[in-house]
Amino acid sequence: MASRKAQALIKAARAGDAAARLQLGRLYLSGGEGLAASPPAAFHWLTLAGDCIEAAREIAARISPEAAAADPVAYARACRRAADGGSAAAQRALGELLLEGYGLPADPEAAREAFRLAAEAGDLAAAARLGELLIAQPDGTAEARLWLERAATHGNAAAGRRLAELLWRAGDEAAAPWLRSAAQAGDLEAACRLGELLADKGGETGREGMAWLERAARQGHARALWLYGRCYAGNLGGGG
Repeated sequence: MASRKAQALIKAARAGDAAARLQLGRLYLSGGEGLAASPPAAFHWLTLAGDCIEAAREIAARISPEAAAADPVAYARACRRAADGGSAAAQRALGELLLEGYGLPADPEAAREAFRLAAEAGDLAAAARLGELLIAQPDGTAEARLWLERAATHGNAAAGRRLAELLWRAGDEAAAPWLRSAAQAGDLEAACRLGELLADKGGETGREGMAWLERAARQGHARALWLYGRCYAGNLGGGG
C-alpha cells in the first residue's frame, strides 16, 4: 500500500504539479514508499513533468525504449533534450534511436555523430558502438580502431573483441594482446585466431601460437583442430 508521502505525491501530480510529477516518476524508477518499481509508470509521470531537463535526463538514462512504448515520440524528444543539455548517456541513447528510427526518422549519419559526441565526452559504450558502426564504412577503419582501442583500453570487453577481429582480419600483429586477453577469458575463437596469428612465427612466439591452437583444439574447435594438425605435421616434416 502506498505510503502517505506517496499518496500526497500522486494527488499533487494528478493536480498538475510538475515538481510532484518529477518526484513521483523518480519514485517509480526504483520503487519505494509502498510503490512497486514500474518503468512505464515512471516514464508516464516524467513525461508529464513538462519542459524539465531533470526529467529528460532520467528518461534518457534510466528508461528503455520498451518501457516507453506508449509514446516513442515523447521518448525521443526527452533523449534529444537531455543530449542537448550535455548528457553523454542521452547522446548515446539518441544515437540508438536515430539508428533504429524509433520515435524519429532513421538517420545513420546523425546516429554516428551522436555516438561520436557521447564518445568524446567519455562514454565508453558509445565509443564501442561507434567503432562497431565505423567498421562497416569504406573509409571508417582508422577511426573505428581509434574508438575501439579507447573503449577496450578502459575495460570494455565487447570493444576488445571487435578490435581484435578488426586487427586480425588485417593481419596486424597488434591484434595479439587483445586476442590473448579474450583467449585467457576462455574464448575459443580468440584462442584459435591468436594461435593462427603466432604459430608460424618461430621461436617462443611460434610455440605460444601452437599452445593456443592446442588448447582450442582439445576443446573441440574445428578450425583449431585443422590448423594444429597442419602445423604439427609441418613441424614433424621439418617445416617448423
